[in-house]
Amino acid sequence: MKKTEAEKLLLRRRAAFTIIELLVVISIMAVIATLVTGAAIKSVRQSRKRRVQVMVRVLENGLVAYRTQENEWPFKISDLRAETLDRNDKYANELFKRVPRYWAHGEDNYKVFEEMLRKMATERVMYFDPSALFVHRHKQMRDALLEGRFDLPVGYPDPVEPGTFRYFCVEYNALSDSVKVHCADSLNGSTHRPGTAMYGMPDSFQCPKW
Repeated sequence: MKKTEAEKLLLRRRAAFTIIELLVVISIMAVIATLVTGAAIKSVRQSRKRRVQVMVRVLENGLVAYRTQENEWPFKISDLRAETLDRNDKYANELFKRVPRYWAHGEDNYKVFEEMLRKMATERVMYFDPSALFVHRHKQMRDALLEGRFDLPVGYPDPVEPGTFRYFCVEYNALSDSVKVHCADSLNGSTHRPGTAMYGMPDSFQCPKW
């Protein structure tokens, strides 16, 4: 039975409408895939950031544990750098007189951890679990201890820039006899970083190689 011209036209219209529907569905699926991929990437980054924040707490607790057991810090003040202050900044200088702070910057932070890591390797003292921490250039701290390398700076893989390795900064507060470990601003949510007026230092004084 032959189809009339009207029926043929109707079939063609139905076919065209089906193709449009298919294109709409494909577009919706592409948008959903993009959203899901973006959310997954964001979730992975957040997880990596939280991991770095955990490392900060682990290192701080380890330093405090050493201080408690040995009745001294694993570093000497002479090995750290005092704050660099602007002579014309009266507030900064007054603050440093009241709250003197010293720093181990970037790769120099090994001076803070070297003696502690030595005791962990030779005397089997566990101030923290070294398997979850990293030293120079993505090397696991546990492997460094097994090799007898205690002079490597402690750091973390950058969660935002893959392939980049950054080092922690360690701050010693002489007034309260306490330490604080710092990572990058984007990880700890801080709007300030060591070296700003918040810490009584000029803006030009920054922790290198974060």
